[in-house]
Amino acid sequence: LDQIKRTAEQLKQMLAKATRLVTPDWNAPFTVIVDSGESGVAGAVGQMREDVFYPVAFASRRWSKSEQSLWATEKELRGIVFMLLDRFRAFTHGKVFVVTDSQSLQQIQLRRAGLHATAQKKLVRDFIELMNLDVTFVFRKRAELADVDFLNKHALE
Repeated sequence: LDQIKRTAEQLKQMLAKATRLVTPDWNAPFTVIVDSGESGVAGAVGQMREDVFYPVAFASRRWSKSEQSLWATEKELRGIVFMLLDRFRAFTHGKVFVVTDSQSLQQIQLRRAGLHATAQKKLVRDFIELMNLDVTFVFRKRAELADVDFLNKHALE
C-alpha cells in the first residue's frame, strides 16, 4: 500500500510538471472526462480548443464501503454525479460534455424501460441529480481515457 501511495504521489507530481493547467474560458463549454472502476473514480475537467483537451483541474477518490458493492453501471453514473456535482460544480453552469467509456450508460439512455425495477430506481435517482445540468454524454474507448483510468486505479482519498 505504501508503494502504491508513493507511486500515485510521484504520478501526481509528474503530471503537475508535464500538464499545464489552463485558465478557463467561462464563455466556452467544459468537458469532464470520468472513469469509474473497482477501486474508485477519477476525472478531469477542461476545455476543447482546436481538438485538443486543455485541463483545468483533476480529481479522484476511492469508493466508500457501500459504493464498492455497486454494479459497474451504477459506479459509472455515481462517478459522473460526484464529479459534476461535487468536485467540478463550478464548471457546470453552461453546456457540459461528459466523456466516459461506459457503453452501458448509453444503452440505459436508449432503452431504460428494459431495466429491472430496482435497477431503474437506483439509476433514476442519479439521473435526477443531473437533470438541472445541460449535459451531453460522449462515449470513448477505454484506451482513450488512459490518464483518468490510472488516477482512478490509484485514488487515495
